[in-house]
Amino acid sequence: MDLIAKLLMALEECPADDDEINGCLDTFENNNVGVSFTSGETRYAVLFEGLDYVLKIPRYGYCKEDYCQAEIRAYESAVKYRVEKLLLPVELLHITTTGIVIYKQPRYSFSTSDGSYHKDYDTYLDRKHTPRKASITDKVRHSCYDGGRIGHYWIARVIQLYGKKFCRSFEAWTKENHINDLHNSNTGWLNDKPIILDYGGYRG
Repeated sequence: MDLIAKLLMALEECPADDDEINGCLDTFENNNVGVSFTSGETRYAVLFEGLDYVLKIPRYGYCKEDYCQAEIRAYESAVKYRVEKLLLPVELLHITTTGIVIYKQPRYSFSTSDGSYHKDYDTYLDRKHTPRKASITDKVRHSCYDGGRIGHYWIARVIQLYGKKFCRSFEAWTKENHINDLHNSNTGWLNDKPIILDYGGYRG
């Protein structure tokens, strides 16, 4: 049995309670090599060594909303704005008998906040002549909803790859969907291209 199937089985009888899910994931991580999990205020993320996707499980200890569903709605909107290439799509994988909802999402290479620790990050940006200090980077950032959180390096690469027209659509998408919380831990890189790994926002 593969690890995904084992995890789904382990969660099948787990109560849909934040503390119970945390305990189940902790036990599973300790008993299986190549598995780890992390958590923010809105979701758990389960990572499997060698797999190109992760599992996400909504948390309800601090909020009442399913933020994975919020991402699915935001992705559908991004398709209309033609900016979906920046997003890692989320899809429903399984719902346990106890009501735990499990999603899957492609795995990113590394987040923007990890950039200073990634040995090739600055070299990569310099090699690509990213306009990280150009005035256009601030213009795009501050034209986005809650754009002050968006990193200069990340948005500069978006501009360089996809152009100003694309960025105007991106700005409009963030405003229509109230996309906030795009700090450096929620943006990142996949195959040397900028992506958003968490675009559900945060509403407390």
